[in-house]
Amino acid sequence: MPKFRKKPIVVEAFQFTRESIILDGPGEKLPDWVQHNSKIGMPEDKDSKSESLLIINKTGEVIALQGDYLIKGENGDITVMPARVFHQIWESVEQSACG
Repeated sequence: MPKFRKKPIVVEAFQFTRESIILDGPGEKLPDWVQHNSKIGMPEDKDSKSESLLIINKTGEVIALQGDYLIKGENGDITVMPARVFHQIWESVEQSACG
């Protein structure tokens, strides 16, 4: 049976944290490509204390929770991925160039 490998592509990615949504905080700010395609909101689960980010794409809406990675795809759409999964699939371009 034939086997396939994912084509290597380079994407922009940003890890969403509580600090990234505090406008005057010391944390890393949301990149422009996130700001233009999202709005800040709270999760519907009122027991949750963590902020969320509502991402609005051409294909619908996705919620990013703290620690999730936001990935800007080749077509400009933003994908949300848990950090654990992100680190299994992606590596830093600088790391791959060294290794």
